[in-house]
Amino acid sequence: MATPKDFLNFVKFEHSIFALPFIYAGMLIAMRAENFDFDALKFILLTIAAVSARSTAMSLNRLIDANIDALNLRTADRHIPSGIIKRKEAWTFAIISSLLFFASAYFLNFICFILAPIPLLMFIIYPYLKRHTYFSHLFLGLTLGIGVGGGYVAITGNFENLVYPLILCFFVMFWVAGFDIIYAIQDVKFDKKQNLYSVPAKFGVKNALRISLLFHLIGAGILFLFFLIAYSLFSSPVLFGFGIAIIALLLLYEHKICYSDVSEAAIQKAFFTTNVVVGICFLVFLFLGLYF
Repeated sequence: MATPKDFLNFVKFEHSIFALPFIYAGMLIAMRAENFDFDALKFILLTIAAVSARSTAMSLNRLIDANIDALNLRTADRHIPSGIIKRKEAWTFAIISSLLFFASAYFLNFICFILAPIPLLMFIIYPYLKRHTYFSHLFLGLTLGIGVGGGYVAITGNFENLVYPLILCFFVMFWVAGFDIIYAIQDVKFDKKQNLYSVPAKFGVKNALRISLLFHLIGAGILFLFFLIAYSLFSSPVLFGFGIAIIALLLLYEHKICYSDVSEAAIQKAFFTTNVVVGICFLVFLFLGLYF
């Protein structure tokens, strides 16, 4: 029988750090734009919603991709193919996570509860997209990007002034798509053999890196656009502008790593370490810019 530690590893719980900064960003922007005070209960509910949603997404992804993962040497030791977690256990975990997500959305506000099926549907759609379209990378980014709007609506309980979270949603979409393309380089041969749709498998590693860089440049441009449009929200716009510069340099550093080395170790460094720092930098400098 699988242990709690197995389930934490199953959904890569530590990777929640990719999603949380942007959900919290939506919360901070809503508080600033709509003049809301910090609400500890909503913060806790929002965190539970974010973590349970991501756990649901990862569980469904692993379940839907289990047969493919079993054929890939890189992923054959994942929990379902290796038998560490049985399919029934994985489905039970996914259902419990989704129920926790819906419950936390309900207690946040009614609009969050009504909208909750949308991300759940996206979680189900995403694993199948790689079998049909190269746009799966962008769809994954969109799935994470809507979290900004989720954080915003969780605080405001309405759809007014959604321009700020909408712009940031597109930033997240291109940022995530860019690093997901880099991550997919590890499976080029396998994806070709299995007729799976990924940018590296279709266009080659060098072109994939160029497309990834283009996505990250677009993302940086969108982030700067957000800075211009939301300028009046900031108490210290210079601080957030400094954060944007750091994020742009981190993204360039990520590509510098991969242009000289596309080994699994280098890709893991570019994918996880660098992008975690990007997310944390974004949240920290957004908070400093808004409130200091």
